[in-house]
Amino acid sequence: MEQQALEYSEVQTNHMDQEVSRRETKRNKNKIVWTVVTSLLMVGIWVGIMYIFYLQANSYMTTMKEEINTEIQQVKIYNLKELDDIKVEMNKLHVEMESIKDELASTGRAVDGTDKTGQALQEQITSLNQQLSGLKNSLTKLEDAARAW
Repeated sequence: MEQQALEYSEVQTNHMDQEVSRRETKRNKNKIVWTVVTSLLMVGIWVGIMYIFYLQANSYMTTMKEEINTEIQQVKIYNLKELDDIKVEMNKLHVEMESIKDELASTGRAVDGTDKTGQALQEQITSLNQQLSGLKNSLTKLEDAARAW
């Protein structure tokens, strides 16, 4: 009987060892599953946060691009108006210079330093030529700026 008790004790010890081993294996599997699930969850949260930051940055960049394009269009419109104003002013000066030249030609007198009227007309022509030159320079700058846009 002692032999049977010993065998029974061995069987029971063996069975308990198997049960402990099975529980440890199950516990290890649960730890692995928990680690994998937690890791996937953390990666998913990180990817979600990065996607939200991407959407925010994209929205900001789109808004800034639209504002810049609006400002560029406003500058173009302003430049075109200024260009038209300068052209009108140049045409007025040109007409005025032609009128002065015609008046001088109709009088039949040459402008010289002794004639006060002739000298005044010459000064006015010189002044108008300077204004015309300045307007031409401004027109060139505006045309260059318009081409740059």
